[in-house]
Amino acid sequence: MKLSHAINKLIASLGGVLLVAYDVVRIHKSSTNYVDENIYLMDNPYVPFPTFLILSFTYLFLNGFSNSRNVMAKGFRGFLSCFLIAYSFVFLAHQLYLTSEFGKAESEMLRNSTYLCIFLFFYFCSLCIETHRNLSRTVSTKEIIGGPIKIEV
Repeated sequence: MKLSHAINKLIASLGGVLLVAYDVVRIHKSSTNYVDENIYLMDNPYVPFPTFLILSFTYLFLNGFSNSRNVMAKGFRGFLSCFLIAYSFVFLAHQLYLTSEFGKAESEMLRNSTYLCIFLFFYFCSLCIETHRNLSRTVSTKEIIGGPIKIEV
């Protein structure tokens, strides 16, 4: 497995869980210290966040524990990551809109919002690459299932 493939798989697997952890930390900070930044990733009106949470953890466990040569598991991971791609694209579009609004208002949250947009973009791209790998029917040259089959009659 190449280093780029391993990094891509790591970002695709842990990206959703990191987004959930990021939002939980922000909610905890705003509940302990009242801050006027009540805009969270969970406040997106287009995507139900519990669904994204369940899909992210399911994708993480499937990527971690399923065999890479199992065709059924690869198909299910590809199907599941199609939903995650749609959700992450909506999150990215919403966050880009918020970043542009922060830029117009010259808010101090602009830097954090920009970093979040960059992370969401990399997460979206790595999910697209992983989906293509999971749903493609070709076997790569590194994963050749070798050996002749001997049949005795």
